[in-house]
Amino acid sequence: MQLAADMEAGRWQFNGEAIKFSLDGSLLDGQHRLHAVSLCGVPVEMLVVRGLPAESQSTMDQGLRRSASDQLNLAGIHSTNSDASAIKTFMVWQRGWLYTDKASGAITTSDVVQWATEHPEVFELIRRGGAFNRVKARPGLVRAVFAGIAYWHGVETTSVFFQRVLDGAGLEIGSPILALRNRLDRVRGEGFKMSDREAIGYFIVAFNHWLAGHNIAKLQQPKGGWNGVNFPTVTRSTQEALA
Repeated sequence: MQLAADMEAGRWQFNGEAIKFSLDGSLLDGQHRLHAVSLCGVPVEMLVVRGLPAESQSTMDQGLRRSASDQLNLAGIHSTNSDASAIKTFMVWQRGWLYTDKASGAITTSDVVQWATEHPEVFELIRRGGAFNRVKARPGLVRAVFAGIAYWHGVETTSVFFQRVLDGAGLEIGSPILALRNRLDRVRGEGFKMSDREAIGYFIVAFNHWLAGHNIAKLQQPKGGWNGVNFPTVTRSTQEALA
């Protein structure tokens, strides 16, 4: 371990960064330094701070650029990188930022942790969407769209839709799901780049048509394209879909 070797050789220098403990005595920060001391057996002078609130750990070592998923896990919310990415995508979508200058970069790691803490049910839907990682779209986007649809229609109906998007089983000509699969295949096969807002829009249009029992030849945007006013929304009920 390089840090232990540096300590043993006298190369390690104290930089003012403390070893930090929580109110209940749990170690919050400094694990690597303490492990290095135990390996090298050389006494090293360090500053120790005790009595910090446990939640302060999420703000430590920001210089190491902890990922949003790292911070979620530190907060006790088990997540993957795709889960954290999905939260950002979901927040941008639901806040109506898809057609604004604000993007996922405007959402901080703290925002992600706060959102997951305040919306555990929706976050669980995002995690359930991970079952469809092999759908030919960005995993975080797939999870976000799954959650956005399942919020209104439940996991069972949403899972049936996404399973058919994934495997294509039993789809006939005119199926909205087949139209979605064809578009995703074309984007992946021809190396096109499709924006998140386009992908979200196509998923929603396909779901709404599928829910209503419509047949369509292909998915397409209205003349002039989608914008912040005419962007598709998830049908709230079967009755609305049939209207």
